[in-house]
Amino acid sequence: VIDHEQNEVKVDAPPGDTLMEILRDNLFDVAATCSGAGTCGTCHLHVDEAWFGLLPQKDCYEEDTLRASFHYSATQSRLACQITF
Repeated sequence: VIDHEQNEVKVDAPPGDTLMEILRDNLFDVAATCSGAGTCGTCHLHVDEAWFGLLPQKDCYEEDTLRASFHYSATQSRLACQITF
């Protein structure tokens, strides 16, 4: 994980948890206001382009939530709650 200050931090990630849960459990500042329903966008993050294409496709609901975000990037934006590790 690369945090907001550009520090790289290694974290343990149990299979089956969402990326949002992993970040939250490792004390990263993830609001996750909707508790992982994918509707608030507070777990919006940027995935390195090298990894982005390896993730499952976004559904239309995730895409709509992301497009409303100030920091939206078509090639990097995802909701952490929608990515299962």
